[in-house]
Amino acid sequence: MNEPAALRPTGSASHPSAAPEGAALAGRDLRAWLGDAEVLHGFDLELPRARWICVVGPNGAGKSTLLKCMAGLLPCSGAVELDGQPAGRLSARERA
Repeated sequence: MNEPAALRPTGSASHPSAAPEGAALAGRDLRAWLGDAEVLHGFDLELPRARWICVVGPNGAGKSTLLKCMAGLLPCSGAVELDGQPAGRLSARERA
């Protein structure tokens, strides 16, 4: 199969060692502001386990802002989940 990893199925009966279903890290309706300007507009993201992920885009597209929101380093609205649990309820040690 020559599809990019993001388009390939994550598991099947013939590959029991494939990544488990469900997102390791998920963001739902993420919104962030810098001053009065909304710079992240209702972004949804699901990252599977055991995969390399690359965030690509032009300067000013919001790549760093997205990662800071997902890491809890920048205040944002929406929900961030780590292994299905709200990330804000986990200690720094559990998130690491």
